[in-house]
Amino acid sequence: MRLLMSGVPLQALGYGLRGFFDADGCFFQEPLRKASGTVTAVSVNYHGLRQISRLLSRLGIRHSFYRKYRNTIAIYARASLETYLQRVGFSIRRKRESLEKTIQAAKGIRLKSN
Repeated sequence: MRLLMSGVPLQALGYGLRGFFDADGCFFQEPLRKASGTVTAVSVNYHGLRQISRLLSRLGIRHSFYRKYRNTIAIYARASLETYLQRVGFSIRRKRESLEKTIQAAKGIRLKSN
């Protein structure tokens, strides 16, 4: 963990987190509120998810860590979702596009339909 926290460039950390969230994360858009959504990751590995939490903090991404029933990281504020999209993002198109549409709806930007 020390290696990840000290000498690794922020862009490389973003790529590593992208791989994690592509595999174990999801984006949930509120069905009744198109301008609201949450990036989440759930794991039984408490210590591993705490490390992910520290890396998100290092990238300046505000998030919540819950340990009630399962260990969960949640990113839900619009500014945090924007920072997440810029610094980490998703390489899976459906997740990325859903997050982008939600952020644009929150900003009040009208999307062009094809």
